[in-house]
Formats: sequence, structure tokens, C-alpha cells
Amino acid sequence: MDLHMEFPAAPLAPTLLNRAQLAQKIGARDNDYPRPHGVLVPRVLREIYTRPLIPIEDRKDLRKDVGRDVVLHTSRALRSLGRELLDQPMPHPSVALRSLALENRTRSVIDRLLPLIAKEPRWTVGRYLQIPSFGARCLVDMLAACEEAAAAADQTPAPSSSPTTAAATDQTGLSTGDIRGFAGAVTATAARLVSFWGLTNVQSIIDRVRLVKSLDASKPMVCRLLVALPQLRWLDDEMDWFSFTGDGSRLARAVGQVFAVCDRIELPELRWALDKGRPRAERVPRGVLERYLSEIAGVEIDGRWLRRRAPEPAVTLTAHETMLVDLLDRAGGEADVRALRAAAAMREVPAETVEALLRDSPLFLRRTRLRMRLVGRVRSSTRAPSRRLILPPA
Repeated sequence: MDLHMEFPAAPLAPTLLNRAQLAQKIGARDNDYPRPHGVLVPRVLREIYTRPLIPIEDRKDLRKDVGRDVVLHTSRALRSLGRELLDQPMPHPSVALRSLALENRTRSVIDRLLPLIAKEPRWTVGRYLQIPSFGARCLVDMLAACEEAAAAADQTPAPSSSPTTAAATDQTGLSTGDIRGFAGAVTATAARLVSFWGLTNVQSIIDRVRLVKSLDASKPMVCRLLVALPQLRWLDDEMDWFSFTGDGSRLARAVGQVFAVCDRIELPELRWALDKGRPRAERVPRGVLERYLSEIAGVEIDGRWLRRRAPEPAVTLTAHETMLVDLLDRAGGEADVRALRAAAAMREVPAETVEALLRDSPLFLRRTRLRMRLVGRVRSSTRAPSRRLILPPA
């Protein structure tokens, strides 16, 4: 005998959320967008979010609703963003992490890929959108944080009561909104130049902002904005040259490469090595470069010699760099260029790679047209002759 019993239908199990949806649902607890009394609609997104804003400063629930609405509109417009917005300069990821009030989700998206993306010198809105998982929410949060940082650097709690803004307006004839945009351009340009070169000066900031933004400013005005940046370190008494502590630029990597193959080196030879592939070091005053090496790059200056303070190299050489260093080291620090090419070819290293390393790497210095030597391995006349690098048979 069959018994048939009716049971009430069980409620449907909720669909599982992926990590991105869960993060969107829960949100971050620290520096969450929209931050209280912070930027709600970034200025550069006003054309995307065109709804009129009502006074909601004291209504946290309404701020959250408008914040979600801004993110939603931005998400729908991501595929059709204008070139002007995509080319908007942005701070380097390492600078953004240490200087901007970003929410935890934005920080985690950037931080987990920082070792892979930190070497890229130029950062724009479009480049940030190429980071995996860096979507509309992260973009809105970062743009809002950049605008808040620019306002803080300008010391502008209220446009009508800011002496810094008033002084800047008197000097340049710009409106308060233009001054805030100028402040953002100055900080972004400083981060970009230091990321690319390792150090820069105030005049370079002024020249590039004048070229890109068609705005002019005095050195005191730019210095007031720069001193608000965290981890900034002046490299001269005139407050002209500067860098950032924790620098991960090409210059810092080149210094680390040099000290990965030698324990000490003289400053003129280090200048020579750093100048390869990036003709910049010769234009940096000697005192500025010495302070950069001592205070930023962790180099100890002992009379004529420069030594690294850390017992271990700051960087790891690539496989091709290690191969060429090994070939030169076994040859006594110096070898014929043709022999190096032939030995590298036997190890299946492309000739183009060898040529690029010999041309641009600070590890390999040209003694003559056909002789290369390893940086920091200057042979003296009293030293015993080293082993020659033997050409392989044809």
C-alpha cells in the first residue's frame, strides 16, 4: 500500500555569492566609500552621474544609497568611457596605498598584484581598469580618495575659509576648483616621475603640469603641496630635489643590481653604470645623488667607496643577467663581446637579448668597442692575468 503525504514546499536555498559579490555586499569597514563628509561623486564622473544631489550630508543612509547609485552608473558606463577620462593621470599604486584613504577592497585588489605592476612608471584611469577585479567600485573609491587627498593637501576644509587656497588663487588667478585640480595634477606627476626616475625636482613638476594642464604656478606653491605627501624626502637644502622612502623605481633597481655583483664601487663608476639606458644620472648634482643613495637606496658612503648596508642583495638578477655575469666572472671580469655572444648562443639565449643587456644593463660596462667588463671589477696592472673566455668551435 502506497501512502501519499503532502509537505509544504521548502524554501529555496539562497544562491551562493562569489568573492567579488560578497565583498560588494559586505563592504569594507575602514575608509569605506562613501566616507562620512568625504567626496560622494568624484568631479571627473559628473558627466556619468548627472542626477542632481540634494543636501544629504547628515543622512548616512542616503549617502550609502547615492554611493551605490554612482557605482552602478559607473559600472554601466565602463565600456564607453571617454579618452580624456581614461588618460586622467593617477598616482602610482605604491603611492596610492600609502597616501590615500582607500577602502579595504580597493587596497586588497591593488596590493595582491603590486609586485607585478609596481615597475610600470605611468598610471592613468585606463591602466588601473586593466588590473584584474579593479572595477567600477574600486575606480569610484580611488577617484574620490584622490580628490579628498588633493583637498587635504590644499588645506581646504571650506572654500571661503582656506588661507592656502586664497594665497594660491592670488598667485595664479585660478578658481578654487582649478586649484584642487592643480593639486591633484602635482601629486600625480610627482609620483609618476619618482616612480620612473627614482628622484626628481620641483621644476620638472612645474614644467609637466604647465604642459599637460596649461596651468602655471610658483615653486613655493608646489612645495606646499609636496610636503603634504607621506614619505617624501628632500635631497637638498633648497627643497628642490626629492624622492620617496620605500622607492621601487628603475633607479633603485639599478642600484640593487650593481650591488648584487659587487661589494663596493666608486661613485663615478656607479654614475656611469646608472646612466646606461637612462641618461639622467649625469644631470643629478653629486650631493643630491649621494643623499639619495644614503637615505633612500640604503648605501653607505665611506670616503671614495660606496657599500651596501644590507648583507644581502636588494634585487634578484634575471636568468639572462646571471648567465652573462657568470661568463664575465669566470673570464676574470672582462671578455670580448664576440666571445660573449657566442657563449650565450650555445646556451640558447637570443642574440637580441644579449645585445639589449650589454647596451642597457648597469651590470656591463664597455671598456672598448669590442671589450665588456663587469661593473665593479676594474682590473689593475699588478693583478695576475685572468682566464680568457674561449670561443666555441664554429
